[in-house]
Amino acid sequence: MSKERLDSDKNPGHLSFERMSKGWEGLVGNTIGTIKQDVLNQQIPELRKFNTGLGTSALNVFDMEENKFLHVDEQIEEVTGIPREDYFSKGPSYLLTKASFTHIPKLISSTLHQRKFLANRSIETIENYIINREFAYAHSGTKRWVLHQTIRHLTNAQGNIFAAAVLQTRIDGVKLDNKFRYYIFDRQSNKIVYPKPAQSETVAVDQLSDRERDIVNLLVVGKSNKEIAQVLHISFHTVRTHRKNIFRKLGCSNLIELLQRL
Repeated sequence: MSKERLDSDKNPGHLSFERMSKGWEGLVGNTIGTIKQDVLNQQIPELRKFNTGLGTSALNVFDMEENKFLHVDEQIEEVTGIPREDYFSKGPSYLLTKASFTHIPKLISSTLHQRKFLANRSIETIENYIINREFAYAHSGTKRWVLHQTIRHLTNAQGNIFAAAVLQTRIDGVKLDNKFRYYIFDRQSNKIVYPKPAQSETVAVDQLSDRERDIVNLLVVGKSNKEIAQVLHISFHTVRTHRKNIFRKLGCSNLIELLQRL
């Protein structure tokens, strides 16, 4: 007879957490884990509608209570270079070691700021925010740049947050300046709320010509200079010149900044 059986015989009123969990699952068919998975399965189709248009994207859902991944899309390795099975078997601590070394302190500090920023806000308010990070994963001496977006916080029946849904998009094709970025976008007000822009900063869209506006509309849906030239029936060099003028007029240094402003 097992020790567990002997213990329960000596004290019939005592039940271990494991036995209680199994008993509950036998009665109602649900555990905390299956309830979380049900919530997740209901929301996956809607979460996949988020798309930056900048490159290959993969969705993952991170359980903040148990510090593990609940869901990771198949194409995650194409985005970050890290095998999908490593997300489940090695967890977030291992993934942090794969970030560019100079970005690790900034990832940690931005995570602390994110928790503080959301701490005193209601669930309804939190749903308005998309929290973005742009950083690099290091691979054999090369860097793979990724836009890391917290797009939704999942809640249980009691309204408590238990997980974060994150969309990761590979943005190597965008000319970056090798800087880590962290910013929070409010979907309700349609603007970046952290860091706060300088008061004198304005987006002078009215300064753009009709042709420049046409090019902006194509840039924001992910078209390359070559593709824009084909759509507008102009030369590649003309597109490049217009693009430089657009960035100068709007005070942007790259496409990510242009998207942030627009």
